[in-house]
Amino acid sequence: MKRIIKLALLVMAILTINAPFAGATSALYISDGTAIGWIWIWDQDQNGWDTNPLVGVIRYSGTLNYKGPWSVTVTGNTKPDQGSAIGPNMGLTIDATSTSGGTLALKFGDVDFGPLTAGYNFQSMISGTTIGNVTYNTYLGTTNALWGTNTSLTTGAFGPGAFSGTFGSGPVSPPTPYSLSQYVTITHADAGTTSLNASLASVPEPTSLLLLGTGLGVLGFAAWRRKK
Repeated sequence: MKRIIKLALLVMAILTINAPFAGATSALYISDGTAIGWIWIWDQDQNGWDTNPLVGVIRYSGTLNYKGPWSVTVTGNTKPDQGSAIGPNMGLTIDATSTSGGTLALKFGDVDFGPLTAGYNFQSMISGTTIGNVTYNTYLGTTNALWGTNTSLTTGAFGPGAFSGTFGSGPVSPPTPYSLSQYVTITHADAGTTSLNASLASVPEPTSLLLLGTGLGVLGFAAWRRKK
């Protein structure tokens, strides 16, 4: 009987982890791939895991599975602390140390973005160092579900050593509201550390920047002519 109860609790935990939630606040999920080596942190959660009191900032520092192998310090920034609903700008900082080989998976997401400013798309940037390998993926959720993966914006793989990358999403036209997510996977073959900074933000499309530059040039030329 106890075995059945334990199995039922494990199934419920797995379903909870993978369930998409709409209309929720920002959240951070960290897992080492084991049944008990994971943590799910809401912004300003009631358990005290989010150690930053500001709205729009989630910070966690500690171990997973109580005794390792991972010790992590993670900070995620989003609206209203950084960016806004119409001008998304999400940041993610990770310092992860392992006492042995293994894989660490992290997800940071937020909902209720939009509308996206006309002539804008998304740009992702990441840089850091690792003794192993890092994958970085960003997504737009058209159903406004937390950690939604309907539209892929970024796909990158790095390591070992120092790394950096900048990615453009190309033209996108998301419905309002929509969600945004950053997914990071860190793999170590042995004990060591990975540190990185990543960001996901809306930026003007190159065509819009060209038109803006042309417009400013015309205005500057007109002002010069008047001055002459």
